[in-house]
Amino acid sequence: MVRYSFILFLFLAIFSSLSAQTIKTKVLVIGGGVNGIGAAIQSAHSGVETVLIEKSNQLGWGIALDTTIQIGLQADFLKHFKQVDRSIADSPPITEDELATGVLKGWTDTIKNLSVMLSAGVKKVERSGKRWEVTLADGRTIKTDIIVDATTTDSVVKQVASDILKLIYPPDTLAINS
Repeated sequence: MVRYSFILFLFLAIFSSLSAQTIKTKVLVIGGGVNGIGAAIQSAHSGVETVLIEKSNQLGWGIALDTTIQIGLQADFLKHFKQVDRSIADSPPITEDELATGVLKGWTDTIKNLSVMLSAGVKKVERSGKRWEVTLADGRTIKTDIIVDATTTDSVVKQVASDILKLIYPPDTLAINS
């Protein structure tokens, strides 16, 4: 009986881990800085299923708590920032980056069609048919129609440059007739 229980447990563990490893979305935004957050929020507000991933455990590098800027994403951020419990905002040892991450994560969690994944580094990006397949450092896979590279180093574009060129200029169109 113990043997059959173990086999059943093993089967369920393998099945649940396989089903949890693939995430499907229409738009994948890579990079959780100001540009990535803006792109992800706009995409989600447009009614498109969107996932935002950030390799670190913080969002919003580049966003400032400067109240003199009152336009666009900064104005929306400050509106949400003002709603933060002041006791949390004023209590040490929280840093400005941690506070910004908390505000942004709380805000993005309320946006329909938007999922945010922190500590989600990209291991590999490749074309899979008409879609893109992104393998994360932890082994999970994201399948998406569109990738937005909002990294500061254009690391995704550099990884897939040859795939992009093949889409723009299929190999048979580059043949030279002699």
